[in-house]
Amino acid sequence: MDEREFLSGVNRKDERAWKELYDCFYAPLCCYSARISKDGTEAEDVVQDCLVKLWHSEVKFEDMKVITFVSERLILLRDIYILS
Repeated sequence: MDEREFLSGVNRKDERAWKELYDCFYAPLCCYSARISKDGTEAEDVVQDCLVKLWHSEVKFEDMKVITFVSERLILLRDIYILS
């Protein structure tokens, strides 16, 4: 699946595209969250919550950088909330 097709699928909530998104982003996002929270198990929960929120959101992604930015921002905000 090329990037244009992938983004279109993500924006349409196509399950195949979202599985690819999960496969590509889950592990790196868990590492990012774990660096903030210092807790690997909590990091996995945070990333799962983030991906579910993205699925239910109306956000339309223009490119891969936007997916990365929005995901990292949601994780950061969630980790800050948990740590405070």
